[in-house]
Amino acid sequence: MSYQITIIEVPTKEPSLGCIHTALKSQLDKFGDIISSVSVKDFSNIRKETKALQAIDKANLVVLLFEAKERPYKEMKDFLNDLDKSIFKGKMILPAIIGGTRVHASVIEFSLKPVLISLATTELIPTIYVMDETKKSPYPCERKESEHEIKEYLFSILKKHIPITYYI
Repeated sequence: MSYQITIIEVPTKEPSLGCIHTALKSQLDKFGDIISSVSVKDFSNIRKETKALQAIDKANLVVLLFEAKERPYKEMKDFLNDLDKSIFKGKMILPAIIGGTRVHASVIEFSLKPVLISLATTELIPTIYVMDETKKSPYPCERKESEHEIKEYLFSILKKHIPITYYI
C-alpha cells in the first residue's frame, strides 16, 4: 500500500526556491501517488474549493508546503485556522518549510505547532526543513552540481519521517 498524497501549498515567488519545491515533489512521488497539489488560494475560490476538499478527502498523507517567510506562514496558518478541524481526520500531516534559516524555521515551528496539534489527524509527522545557510549560494539548487545532492537529501529526510510500512 502506498500513500495517496495531497500537497497544500502557499506558492513561492522566490525563483531560487523553485528547484527545491520541484525536487521535494519528485521525492514525495517515491512514497506514493501525488493525487493533487492545491494552493491555499483554491479554498477561497468557490469553483476550486470543492476539488481541493476532495483532494484532501482522498489522501492519507497531506503535505503542508510553504516558505519560511512571514506572508506564506501567515497564509498557511490562516488557512488551517479557517478549516473545519475534522477535515484531516484519519490523515497524516507533514509540514514542510522551505528556505530561511534555522531561526526562521524554529519561530514558525513554535507558533504553528498549536494549530497543527488542534487538527484531528491520525499522526502529525515532524516538520521537515529544507534550507541552506551558506553565504556563497543561499540555496543548494543554485549550484548546478547539487541537483542530485538535494534530491538525495530530501529523500533521506522523507524516509526518516514518513512511516516505512507504507512504502515497503
